[in-house]
Amino acid sequence: MPRQLISSRFSSAALFVLGALFFCLMPSTPVGATQDIKGYKTNGPAREQRYELPALCMQDSQGSRWWRCTLSPQCAAMANLTPDQRRTLVAQYNQALFGISMGPASVGRTSLLKPGLAAMIMNYYYAPYTARYVEISIGPTNTGDWANILNQKNSAGKYPLVVSDDLFWLSPAMLMQSIGHEIVHLVQYQRTYSMNVAQIDAACTAFRELEASTWESGTTTLSYFNKSSNFFDCLMPVEQNAATAMLRCREWGVRKAIQNIREIDQLRPGAMRTLERWLQEDAWTKAHWLPSNPGWKTYAPGPKPQNCPM
Repeated sequence: MPRQLISSRFSSAALFVLGALFFCLMPSTPVGATQDIKGYKTNGPAREQRYELPALCMQDSQGSRWWRCTLSPQCAAMANLTPDQRRTLVAQYNQALFGISMGPASVGRTSLLKPGLAAMIMNYYYAPYTARYVEISIGPTNTGDWANILNQKNSAGKYPLVVSDDLFWLSPAMLMQSIGHEIVHLVQYQRTYSMNVAQIDAACTAFRELEASTWESGTTTLSYFNKSSNFFDCLMPVEQNAATAMLRCREWGVRKAIQNIREIDQLRPGAMRTLERWLQEDAWTKAHWLPSNPGWKTYAPGPKPQNCPM
């Protein structure tokens, strides 16, 4: 999901500004499915606190060397792990975001642990598309997205997957759902077609983004993974709203792409025929999109939704 649709709702993407703006979400009510971060004291009994964002828990650590934060999944989809998987995922998340702590002693966080966390998320939730398919790095995606996977293997035969450092400071569910969006793209990259798609490449990209955003917004149309790993219901309301808004943008993007192909077809006949063949061969468009859009050849985009990145 492009970052603008969430960051436009925040005044800054900075870690503690995120925490300050969501301070009102600190739990004074019973634990909710999105409160997947737990804060507690290590030096004696204390009522644990539940948080939606890691920064909120870290805020409460100020002035107390005994305060600890940990990933503690409440959402059923996120908690769908074996005991061993849960222990290792929690440990990797805690080390990557909160540092390694024991009593009052603490070892600082390191960005070297974040690629391992992203790989573990893939291995545990998105098999058979495990981390062996990708080379993960943390840094700017250069696309405005929280994460980005390239449709071209590197010299090691892996797809480069770049994950923004800022993504780790959103809710744990948003981290997992955003990585899942990119793994849907990885699934798409495994598909083959009988035609040369160079003339319709932009339209293919628009359809692929619509498919991934359909999944990200909580709608299951194909079985991508070995288990049902979708975290839309685990997201914070602002994150859910951003996913839903992005889906509207992607629907508009597909209609705009169809209009562009029609215009190309008027100059160089054949583009619409190639697009039709591609739609009939692509697994998602054939099974899901085409049956719901019989009049697609005459679609016009209409007004562009607000805040769309494209």
